[in-house]
Amino acid sequence: MVKNMDTNEPVPTSEPIVQDELRARLRAVFDEQIPNYGSFNIAYAFGLAGSGGPCLIGFRNHPIELVVAPIDAHTLQASESAVSINLTNISAVGIYSADSVELEMTTGRTFRVTCPPYPTVLLEASSSGTERAQAVTLDQYGESVDFAEFINFFADAVEAGTAP
Repeated sequence: MVKNMDTNEPVPTSEPIVQDELRARLRAVFDEQIPNYGSFNIAYAFGLAGSGGPCLIGFRNHPIELVVAPIDAHTLQASESAVSINLTNISAVGIYSADSVELEMTTGRTFRVTCPPYPTVLLEASSSGTERAQAVTLDQYGESVDFAEFINFFADAVEAGTAP
């Protein structure tokens, strides 16, 4: 089970092997849903609008695209179909902070996601190899910095009305 414990604490609290296992599981869930998955950077995020709850965010600069892939907090599996957001279906981008953004689609659907550098999730015992659930603080500082840079790039492209 993965449970959003929403923290921005600067020090990861898990062993590298557990973080590697969690990263591999999250990558596999994303890869199962997305064609051309290898060309995306991914990060764990929390949705506040749209699907809400935990999700994986895939993003790439060429072509400019962001994918929101909601996941089930208990199973770490896809909870609904992933949504691709690009210059053809985005109407507005609101940047609230370096790690929080709102994406309004032309369909009216809105996603507000936060991509913290150190999210903490609860990994069930059967997954973590321990006798009980384990809180894992995922070190995704690099991914959160890349996501912030991508969102600025994406917002500039939306404002310009074309790909830069």
